[in-house]
Parts: sequence; C-alpha cells; structure tokens
Amino acid sequence: DLTEYFENSLSGGRRTRTASNFITVLGQLVEIGSPATTVLTQLEANEASPADVFVYWHAFLQATSEILFDDTQEIPSDVWSEILGILNYRDCQVFVDGNLSDGADVYLAGAYLHPAYLDSNFFKVEDHQMRLDTSDSDLISVSYPSVFCRVIQFLLIVAQKEILHGKKPALTRWKGHATAFKDQFRAEMLKYGRREFPYHQGFTEQEGIMSWWRSLNDHEFGKILPVLALKIHAVRANSMAEERTVSTFTWITPALQNRLSVGSMVAMTKIKQFYTAKKQAQKDANPKPSASFQLVKQHDMTKKASDPIFDEEGDFWLDVPPDISERADKLEANKRGIVNMLSMSLKSILGGKQVVKRQIESSREWELGIEDVDDNDFTVTI
Repeated sequence: DLTEYFENSLSGGRRTRTASNFITVLGQLVEIGSPATTVLTQLEANEASPADVFVYWHAFLQATSEILFDDTQEIPSDVWSEILGILNYRDCQVFVDGNLSDGADVYLAGAYLHPAYLDSNFFKVEDHQMRLDTSDSDLISVSYPSVFCRVIQFLLIVAQKEILHGKKPALTRWKGHATAFKDQFRAEMLKYGRREFPYHQGFTEQEGIMSWWRSLNDHEFGKILPVLALKIHAVRANSMAEERTVSTFTWITPALQNRLSVGSMVAMTKIKQFYTAKKQAQKDANPKPSASFQLVKQHDMTKKASDPIFDEEGDFWLDVPPDISERADKLEANKRGIVNMLSMSLKSILGGKQVVKRQIESSREWELGIEDVDDNDFTVTI
C-alpha cells in the first residue's frame, strides 16, 4: 500500500512524516540521476562520436560527484559511497582495464582529435618539470604530451592495419615505405598538437567535426592524419539511427496494413526520415549534441513517444553481482593523469555553453626529414 507516501493526514493539510521523508529521498534521487539522464539524452544523437562519449562520460562523473558531496543534499554516506563505487567500477570497466576497455583508446583519440577539446583545459596539464625531462624535445610545445604519445601510438596501430590490409589509397600507398610514413605522420601530429598551420583554423559546432577534418585532406601536412581522424570520428557511438529506422518500419506497417512491398517501405521510410531531419535542423541548426539541464527538466516525460520503444536484448554485461563494486570515498578518475576533473570545460558542456578555451602557448616549427626505406615496421618509440 503506497497511500501513506502521498496522503496529507495532518491538520492544515500538512504531510505525514512518511510522506515528507519520501519526498526528500525522491528529490535526492532526481538530483543524483539528472546528470545521467542529461548525458544519455545527448549521446542518443545520430552525430554522437567517440569523442562525445569520452567527454560526456567524464562530465557526468564530475556533475554526479559534486551532487554526492553537496552538504545541502544531505545524502547518507553509505549511499554516496556505494554510488561512487559503482561509478569507479564502470569507469574502469570501459576506460581503464576492464572487460570492455579494448576500445578505450578510440574514445581518447576521438577527444584529442577534436580541436575544441584540444584547445580547452579538459585534459590534465603535465607539470613543468615533467615536460622538461621528456627525452623528446619536440614534445615540449605540444598540448598535453602524455595524451599525445598515447594517441599517436594508437593511431599508428590503426594506420599499420589499414596500410597492410585496407583499401584506402591514401594509406595503402605507404606500403613498403614505413620510415617515410612515420616521418610524415609524426610531422602532421606535431603540427596538430601545437595547432600550427594548417591545423590552426578555428572550429565551430555548426561546421561539425567531420567537415573540419575534411577541409584538411590533401594538404602538404594533411596526407595521413585527416584520414585517420575521419575514421575515428566516423565510428558510431550508438545504434539509434538503426533503431529509428526499424521503428519507422513498424509504424508504417501495422497489423492491418502489412501488404506494402519492401521497396515501398524503404521509400516511405526515407521520405519520413528526410522530413524529420529537415524539421529538426530548422528548429536547432546545431548539428552537435549540446546538454542543457533546463531543457531536460522541462521535457514532459509523460508524453507518448511517436515511435514504439523496444527493450534491447543482449546487454548481459550489465547483469553483474550486487557486490561487484566496492564502496569508495573518492572518484578514481581524479587519480589518473589524463582528464582534468576540475575542468570548467566539463561544466560548460553540461550547461549547454561553449567549451571553455585555455591559453595556448606559442610553439615552434619542427623540421621534416623524409627518408624512403622499403620496410613495413610502423611502430615508433616515444
């Protein structure tokens, strides 16, 4: 019987203690869940990329931890410690060394290869002494050297597979010329890491990340990196487009109208999705997802969706034992030297504002020397 949680049985219409406690706990639940629902809403966009997943996940961690440690929320210690334990477990599972971390470098590379995030204070800045102690003097003027090294190693692995087994002429032509490839690729990465020409141009959300990288194709210092960056940003972060297509099939072929041919179904689906996308573009010209707590809170969740929703199957990795995560008193993400969890950029993302830029240091040119050698060893030591 849930009546006691909602009834006003006291004189003057005041709530009972049970009802008041329920409202308090419900309010805490809504506050704790708000960052998650906001991020999930944005990552269901068709344009969501690995970079968005990486950045929005850490924005979610930051926002949730601030709520948990907010004294005004009065969240019990056993509750917030258990929630932190769950967050740490999921973070490690996907982005560190868990059973879903095989693609962790894809997310990191996507974020680093996004000029808006590179120009922000999203990543942690290594202390001055560590930058001076690096064995490679060329890395001193690069934005976030440690992240740069990790990304370049990952991109080399991707490039080697494409060169030896792929079909992209821009990459396969380097087969048998590994040394020349590494020199060219290193030069392009250094220029991007320093935001030097031709990677110095600004970025706007209206332009979109794919268009930004396409504009650099076939440049003298854009023969390799733009190809790899486009490959990373083209990775789909969700299956919402496919789910919407299947939902459209169901919508146009109900039980009493199921004699449409396959060709007619495809044509009707294309028309519906075209005008739906056009209508959305007119309403909001921003092609990238932007989070806004206010918009999510104002959204009427009681309205019936236009498309049917089906429960997904096969998410067995979510079915973990209740005691899989230990209680924690802090976020493990704060300890790792990659993301600046105090970054104002994270707060600006969830606030629906532009990413906060940091002061870019002046950089110097790196001279390129190419030596053509007939080998296929594309690894490099940094």
